[in-house]
Amino acid sequence: MRCRECNVDLPENYTICPLCNSETYDDAPLIEGVRTAEYPKVKIKKHKRNPFPFFLALWISCALLSIVLFRIGVIDKWILATGICLLPCIWTLIVRPITVKQLYSGNFVVMNFYSFALVCAFVSYIEEGSLQICFKSYLPVCFILVMIALIAVIFVDFKNCKRASSYAVLGILLSMIMLAVCFIKYHIFAYLWLVAIGINAVILIFLLCIKNYETIEELKAKFSIQ
Repeated sequence: MRCRECNVDLPENYTICPLCNSETYDDAPLIEGVRTAEYPKVKIKKHKRNPFPFFLALWISCALLSIVLFRIGVIDKWILATGICLLPCIWTLIVRPITVKQLYSGNFVVMNFYSFALVCAFVSYIEEGSLQICFKSYLPVCFILVMIALIAVIFVDFKNCKRASSYAVLGILLSMIMLAVCFIKYHIFAYLWLVAIGINAVILIFLLCIKNYETIEELKAKFSIQ
């Protein structure tokens, strides 16, 4: 048998080409007297289930239970904060690095910001009774530390630090939004968010200078730019 699309010889029992899925024909082989080798069987590995939906459901359940117990006076505000913040920290710092294969270093660094930001928000609310200080100081300091860690990862493990340019763009957008929130809602100018914008801009410019083509293609793929 023979595939006219791929121009390859196939065994006699093949009615469909395994390369292009086209119909085969009973044509003479290109080389007479040569035995066609069988295609090896491909072992398909079972896809492992993503544990994130389970942890998300567990976190929502723990958060709702903590809020209910706090409302009826069973637990205090510190246990409430622990019940809401503990699972996201465990997920980003422990479970995710263990369960996710080929986890990029930059991805791991940036993902931790979500859990740290949640902790900062609750600590700010508990201590001050307002989220103003959280938006003005705690969150930008946390974000700046994460971006500095990302810079360290770029220099130490540059090959595995994928998608750092897209993180830098998203960091600039997030910092600008938070800067606007502080100015519009609280009538304060949070200079730390300007520092965060500057750090992300430095990361982006550095990547554009070192690997211009790869960085541009990565940004196009991330943000679906033609």
